Formats: sequence, C-alpha cells, structure tokens
Amino acid sequence: GGGPIPDRIDIKLVPGNAGVDGLPELAGRLGLESTGLIIPLVEPASSVERASSQPTMVLAGTENQLTDQLADSGLIDVEALGAGEGLIQFVPEAFGSKPSFVITGADEIGAERALEQVAIT
Repeated sequence: GGGPIPDRIDIKLVPGNAGVDGLPELAGRLGLESTGLIIPLVEPASSVERASSQPTMVLAGTENQLTDQLADSGLIDVEALGAGEGLIQFVPEAFGSKPSFVITGADEIGAERALEQVAIT
C-alpha cells in the first residue's frame, strides 16, 4: 500500500455487444498498472446476474443491458448524445450501493472513442 502501483483492482469489465474493440487495451492497461486483479476480469453484460453483488463494474460499449438499465432509471443520459459522441461517467450508486463506471456512446463510434480515451489517458 501507498506505492505508485495499486496493490489490487476490484473491478469487472462488462462489455455490451458492440462498440468494445478497445476493451483489450483497457484490460491490458489495468493489468500492467496494478499488482492484483479479480478473475475473471471480463464478463459479458448478458451473463451478469445480480448486478448489486458484483464488484465495481466498468460498463463498456453499446447494446449493454446494464447501461440501458441505468439510462432507463435516469442515472445516465445517453439520449442527449449526438452521433459519434461518447459518454464517460462514474455512477456512485448504480446498482444499490454499488458504483459503476460507464463508457458508452450514442453509437458504436462514440463508444469506441470514449473507450479509447479511457484506455490511453
């Protein structure tokens, strides 16, 4: 603890069905910049059961049922995005008391741009 490299990252990458080509870069960065990860690091959104019992989820891409849930409940606003625009947003109480980090877009191009931004910065 206290060093420049995190001892552990308790997150799960949860991709949707599209707009996730940059996910390997993000996963690689997380793996290289920490000394511990939870396994599995990636689980498709369609197979996540009981989101409130998961570690902090990074919801990536479009066609993601969990991102849709957050939009339907008013916690994120994807409808305000224009074509090619992305959204990068931390949602403190996304699923009960569990936070989520959302990387999505109005379309696949917007989601890819947002994912690239997170992966390289």
